[in-house]
Amino acid sequence: MTQAKGDNWSQPAFPPSGWQCVHLGKVGEIVSGVTLGRKLGGSRARKVPYLRVANVKDAHLDLSDVYEVEASEEEIEKLRLRVGDLLLTEGGDVDKLGRGTLWQGELPLCIHQNHIFRVRFDPKQFSPEFISAQIASPCGKAYFLAHAKQTTGIATINQGVLARFPLIAPSITEQQRIASILRGQIAAVERARAAAGVRLEAANALANGYLRDAFNGITPLSVRPIPGPGLKGWEWQLLRDLARLESGHTPSRYRPEWWGGSIPWLALPDIRAFHGKVASDTVEFTNEHGIANSSSRVLPCLNFRRFV
Repeated sequence: MTQAKGDNWSQPAFPPSGWQCVHLGKVGEIVSGVTLGRKLGGSRARKVPYLRVANVKDAHLDLSDVYEVEASEEEIEKLRLRVGDLLLTEGGDVDKLGRGTLWQGELPLCIHQNHIFRVRFDPKQFSPEFISAQIASPCGKAYFLAHAKQTTGIATINQGVLARFPLIAPSITEQQRIASILRGQIAAVERARAAAGVRLEAANALANGYLRDAFNGITPLSVRPIPGPGLKGWEWQLLRDLARLESGHTPSRYRPEWWGGSIPWLALPDIRAFHGKVASDTVEFTNEHGIANSSSRVLPCLNFRRFV
């Protein structure tokens, strides 16, 4: 145990006494799934649902679009998923490397394809929730990234890399205790996220309410005919009679010397980012040469400055 100076807590040595570190392949059965397009020979086959990489997300499954594949009874028996099976993707895009979740019996019958590894443990010795959380941790992801085979934009792991994963394994009682704590903390995060979403919706509704109140329920239209008289003291006007309308004329993108000056360039990304607000900065800046060599015109603006 090491005491942190100035703190009233102790940081235990890791792993704690009584914990062991084992290779995943020593304690779990790792199986690759069915290969699409294989020859079944004379085996009798039937269609069954199967999981693709697209179905296996980080900590959850997306079963909105599940495909079927012809499989023999022997393959179905070998690859049929059971509650508590850990599913991990072999990779592809870097974000899919070692991505996984637990199978909770979401479908009565389902197998998996060969780009997904299934890991099955003895439930009397290992908690699937604890193992899943450990593999999904930053340390787990770092292990897969360090040992993956990488090409341009693609990273994959094989069964050997997965089998050598260093698994921290306390007693089953301790695993279940930790899994229970994590379950509660994750549920609290989800509740906080949901509450934040509700507050955001309420804030957006409040802003819309202010606009409705400001215009007394009138919805301005840009088409004719004018929908009846306005309120007392109000009148309808065409936008073109009140403001100068301009269309954009972008300086050539093939002339880099026309970009990167001091003149703010308001483009679609800025419009999206500042929707309903006042723009105080832009992603891009042009210069005098860009303006002079295009049909662009510098428009008046209020208190606009470049942030550096």
